[in-house]
This record gives sequence, C-alpha cells and structure tokens, in this order.
Amino acid sequence: MSAAEIEHQKTLFNAAMDALKAILQEKLAIYFYNANPYFFASAYDTAYKETYTGASACSKNQPVKNWQTAGTSTFTPKITATSKSCISATNASGISGSGPNNMGAAFNYNMLYHDFGAFTHNRYYAKRLIYDSISWLYDNNIRVTSNLAGYYSDVEAAIQTNTLLTQAQKDLACDYLFSSTSKTSPYTYAQKNSRNWRPGSSSTSPVY
Repeated sequence: MSAAEIEHQKTLFNAAMDALKAILQEKLAIYFYNANPYFFASAYDTAYKETYTGASACSKNQPVKNWQTAGTSTFTPKITATSKSCISATNASGISGSGPNNMGAAFNYNMLYHDFGAFTHNRYYAKRLIYDSISWLYDNNIRVTSNLAGYYSDVEAAIQTNTLLTQAQKDLACDYLFSSTSKTSPYTYAQKNSRNWRPGSSSTSPVY
C-alpha cells in the first residue's frame, strides 16, 4: 500500500473502532478507559478520588463485574479494621448466557486498540472481529438479521442508529467494514446497499 492508502485505512479503522466502542456503551453501558482493567461500569473520571465515605463512595471508576446483557454492576463500600474496599452490590442478573460473548466483544476492542498496525496487517481479520462484535451486540445473535429498518445487516443498523456517533463517523465505519480488502480505491458507503454485508459476503451469498 502507498503511504496515502495506509493513512486512509487508518482513518477508516479508527472510525470502525469508535463505532464498536459506542455500541458497547449503548448496548451494555460499558465504558472503555485505557488503564487496567479497561472496562468500567460508568464513564471513567480521572479526577475522582475514592474516599469510602459519603454519597460518592464507590460510585465511580469501578470495573465491570456483570457482563450479561441488561445486567448491572454496582458497588458498596466495605470497611473493616484492616482494609477498605468496594464490593459488588446486589445487581440485576441480565440475560443468561450472554456474558461470554459480551466480554469477547469488549476483548476484541481492547486487543485491536492496542494493536497499532491492525489496519495494515491482517486487515481482513480485524474487520471480521469488529463486524462480528457489533453484530452480536446489536441483538445477541450473529446469524439472524433482526433490524426492521431495511438495512442489509444488523451491523449497518447498529452503526447508523447509534446516537453517540457523528454521521461522518458512521459512514467512515461502514466504508471500512463493507469494502473489500482487495480494493485499492475507497468504497463509498450508501445506506441499505446490497453490498453492505459482512466482509466476504454478498446479497446473494451472505456469510454470518
């Protein structure tokens, strides 16, 4: 690839990653921050200092403990003579069996976030990881297209209906996910186009 094409692929990849991050937040109320353990039950606040007392105790910067769809992760302070900590409170359990794949989608984001060359090496694999993660998050099913808005894929629907992304981000993310890795010229995304399937698929031969 030329230097210009590498930069173009980087822009598209970053938009697709922004889409996956936004959909994790929208569907699961999971917030990414680039510090261990990376996924938190609320937006990470760099100014927050834990005190274990008062109304704000254990209210921020707490890791996700419940990965199930519609589940919650809340915490209460535990203070003993020898230690102070935040422990999991009573949480909504969520949809049984959804936790492993939700965690996998989050892991895919974190892995690709820390792979600074994912948009140039093994690009096809990177696209599939992002696409399949979004597909799962949309409706907890990657084999059935369930959106009612006429999109060819639930991934297109998930991106285009997300309220946390700009329209430019949405279209760039779709450019990345639906274009062929063998093309040298950019793919121009068009809503509800028959090409808007999982990478390697088509309207006549969809692959889930």
